[in-house]
Amino acid sequence: MAAKLPPGRHRLTREEVAADQRRRMIAALGEVLQDKGFAGTTVTDISERARVSKQTFYEHYDSKQACFLDAYARIHDRVSLAAGTLPEKSTPLDVFSAVLTNYLDTLSRDPAMARVYLVEVYAAGPEALHARMRLQQRTVDSVQEVFGIDDEEGRFACRALVAAIASLATHELADSDSGDVRSLHAPLVALAERLFGA
Repeated sequence: MAAKLPPGRHRLTREEVAADQRRRMIAALGEVLQDKGFAGTTVTDISERARVSKQTFYEHYDSKQACFLDAYARIHDRVSLAAGTLPEKSTPLDVFSAVLTNYLDTLSRDPAMARVYLVEVYAAGPEALHARMRLQQRTVDSVQEVFGIDDEEGRFACRALVAAIASLATHELADSDSGDVRSLHAPLVALAERLFGA
């Protein structure tokens, strides 16, 4: 359950309180979706789990889907391709490997949010799927940049690689008896090396 701010006077600004409420609602959304799925989740479920009133929920979001879309964008920002600090003479494959490690570690650390990002998005309606496609294209663009791809065949290979990563990670998350998503790292780096000879 999301930790609630202590009652009574505090020194937080309204913006800080609102940010905390949004954080709690997004965390609650992930927890409830893990139990009930998108179709079975209600605004009441989210607000109760977040320990906010329904009125507070509607001050931030006009619907369950609006909350989902906000959560989805925030999760994408967390799991998006970011390699961190790399040695100066990193190869494209080194960069890809570091980025993939960050992505898989982030998914592994927060399975509820990973499930929102990769599994429940399919149940959240056309707007969520369009958001997923837009954000996945940004990831494809990043992979193209890492490998210096500028031809149509290479762009297709980048799309296929990103789709494979998302599909395999989704399978790992949807199958609770399956292994950790981090086990995908070595085979996916090997696939990238075969595709791009990096």
